[in-house]
Amino acid sequence: MPRTIRSAQKSVPNLLSRREFLGATLIPLIASARSSRGAAALNEQPLAAAARLIQAKVDDNTLQAASLRVETDSFVYARSFGPGIRTDSIFLLASITKPITATGVMALADRGELRLNDAVVKFIPEFNEGPRQRITIKQLLTHTSGLPDQLPENARLRQSHAPLSEFVQQAIRTPLLFEPGSRYSYQSMGLLLAAEIVQRITGTTIAD
Repeated sequence: MPRTIRSAQKSVPNLLSRREFLGATLIPLIASARSSRGAAALNEQPLAAAARLIQAKVDDNTLQAASLRVETDSFVYARSFGPGIRTDSIFLLASITKPITATGVMALADRGELRLNDAVVKFIPEFNEGPRQRITIKQLLTHTSGLPDQLPENARLRQSHAPLSEFVQQAIRTPLLFEPGSRYSYQSMGLLLAAEIVQRITGTTIAD
């Protein structure tokens, strides 16, 4: 099986559907890897088909830019698409990191190292002002914490490539929009603090 399969896109007016991409890339790759020759059977044929599909979407402006990389112990296929894009170009992953963070939280819950109904302040003691003390990890994950979506300083922090710790310190002091648990409002800040909880429990960065 491929060890690394990565794709990314930016400034996308109309996303390439997952079904199209999976049909052209992962399904043929899995079938190839399961053949009698196993991983050695991987070749460029299904990958070239995927590359043609992505290039067609760039050509018709469905995608502006993309990168495709498939890697095993003995095989690497890398292609870039769009003006100015290289195979090592860095893309903003943005909310793709949310399920990664949530998976980290749930893995710790399975191990008994946290409970979803635990208060955030149990793991981030400085998150203790007023109603913040009642916000739970579950509310961070379900967008019911009362935190706003983005920090007022979000654009500046991103442009300066600020570390997660600086975002966390700003989030700790950001006023709540409503009483925790009283309503739903989409908020990236909750997942940001969930990532910090994972880091503090494991002693490992969320990137690692």
